[in-house]
Amino acid sequence: MIKLYRHAKKIKLLSCICALLFTLLNLSTAAPIHAASNAVPPILSPNWSGFVATGPLGTFTKSQCTVKVPTVSASGQVSLWCGLGGIPDIVDPQNPVRGEKKAVLVQAGVDACINSRYCIGNCRKNAQCDAAWWEIADALPVQPVKFSKGIKPGDIIHVYMQSNLRNDQTDTFLIENETAPRQETHIIVVNRQGATDNGQSTQINSLSPSTKFPIATDGASVDCVVERATDSLNGTLVPLGNFQSATIAGCDDARVNHLGLEPISSLPTLTPMDLINDNGGNNPLSNNSTQQSNAASQAVVAQPTNLFGRLRDCFSVVQQTPTGPTGNSTLRLMGHLPR
Repeated sequence: MIKLYRHAKKIKLLSCICALLFTLLNLSTAAPIHAASNAVPPILSPNWSGFVATGPLGTFTKSQCTVKVPTVSASGQVSLWCGLGGIPDIVDPQNPVRGEKKAVLVQAGVDACINSRYCIGNCRKNAQCDAAWWEIADALPVQPVKFSKGIKPGDIIHVYMQSNLRNDQTDTFLIENETAPRQETHIIVVNRQGATDNGQSTQINSLSPSTKFPIATDGASVDCVVERATDSLNGTLVPLGNFQSATIAGCDDARVNHLGLEPISSLPTLTPMDLINDNGGNNPLSNNSTQQSNAASQAVVAQPTNLFGRLRDCFSVVQQTPTGPTGNSTLRLMGHLPR
């Protein structure tokens, strides 16, 4: 049985959206709106925007977030997700790409997509296509979650995950559509023997039968992210759909030996990430000093709007300008396979 530490998510998401409107209109709210005092200068990433916090290996065991499926108004794709681990520089600073230690990103979220060959599911031309998914990078590519009533723009999707919680090499996901009349919940349990969805065995899309990548998170980071996808065949960025603004509420984590979840903004290593047009893209969280030094030549595509204050786990990512597929980034296989 999964023990969840959840907030009043619908109220919080509504409060977050209202706070964003007040911010954009230059109005005041009852609580001060400001960035967390412990946030460091943003990381520049070719495919991620949002927040990340880091720690020693095995620090983080749980993550959750609540998102509203965005409306995409032009061809392209955008993903909203939260996750645990997956930053190679932390796992193996000496050799992050080819070292023996593996960074493992356990993640889940939603895609909104129009006319991209990376859209998940059977999508009609010129129509928005939305899907929920989970993934364990690099062990398993994106795994679609089959919601019987589908997912639509405006739906509120809650995502919770725990990884290696009892040193059992098991990942558990809860992905829930909270919007009537499409309310539906999936609890997915994954280990080396396979996966179950609501207690029933479910097929896994595997890279190959011989895949030996670990499936439990490295636990050295926790993330809440709005992502632009990457074509795994040629490494180029997929066009970013015009989503304008995306809100992530309930961005919470749990550290090892901590029973309850805490707002990501309470962590001393919290770092914002700005998504940029990067013609020489690489790992979104690697070579940070180089990315910072090139900041003057990079155009920000999307960046988090800091609403941390009274709502310490709620923020929005605001799109700056429409953007096309420029530069290179981290690999993604049928979804979200960074690194």
